[in-house]
Amino acid sequence: MDSLALSNDYTALLKEAERLRAVLSSKILERDNLVLIECKNLSVRYYTTIGVYEYKVFEKYCAIQRIKRKIELIQMYLNRDEAVYIPAVEAQLDKEYAEYAQRLDDFLNDINTADDLSRCGYLSPEETAELKKLYRSIVKRLHPDLNPDVTEQQLELFHKAVDAYESGDLETIRTIDFLIDSVDTIDLSESSVDRLKEQIQCCKENIERLEAEMREVRSSFPYNKKDILEDEVRINDEIEELKKALENYREIYAAYEQRLKTILGDTNG
Repeated sequence: MDSLALSNDYTALLKEAERLRAVLSSKILERDNLVLIECKNLSVRYYTTIGVYEYKVFEKYCAIQRIKRKIELIQMYLNRDEAVYIPAVEAQLDKEYAEYAQRLDDFLNDINTADDLSRCGYLSPEETAELKKLYRSIVKRLHPDLNPDVTEQQLELFHKAVDAYESGDLETIRTIDFLIDSVDTIDLSESSVDRLKEQIQCCKENIERLEAEMREVRSSFPYNKKDILEDEVRINDEIEELKKALENYREIYAAYEQRLKTILGDTNG
């Protein structure tokens, strides 16, 4: 083993494995910051500004679709010279538009969650720097992609650290960092050539996976709204457009509502 450790091939493999572990560690931190911090903040920003008005527009759009369908169903009764039974019509509408109702509920839940998060206290710049520094240290010592031999207990600590990092819980991060201060990791110097090759390949695959994941995140909501959400003028422009759309939908709904009243009035008469 000593002679092998001194060989040029082994030394080159060892350096490459260490280099890729450092790259992988950096990619993990980049991905976590992107998903757990940056995208969460963008989501909060979106739902507490533009999202509120998008919800109102979508809500009115759903109301228009429902009242249009209600008029159609009532007209079907009338065309067959049948009595219009409104509870049956409403039950049919509830069934047909259940998906719309669920989407509205989900949208409202997202808004409420964002509102709650926006009211939470923020860490100071110094505390944020400490949070990231400690989390970086925890990742290097406990992330399973970097440390395949971590125990179940250590893996549980790592998952708790991820949750704490996402919620900005500095005290928990401090506690976890203290608990794993002496965590054991793989000693690359004792690895065989085959083991080093496996680690190198594993690192490359994980780096590619993380890069692909980050590309997907950056092309999706809420990151694809970043340019708008970081520009107050564009946010206000978006809100103004949504307000115009909402007013237009209100007028359309009012017209359908008047038509429905006329049909029901004729029916009652």
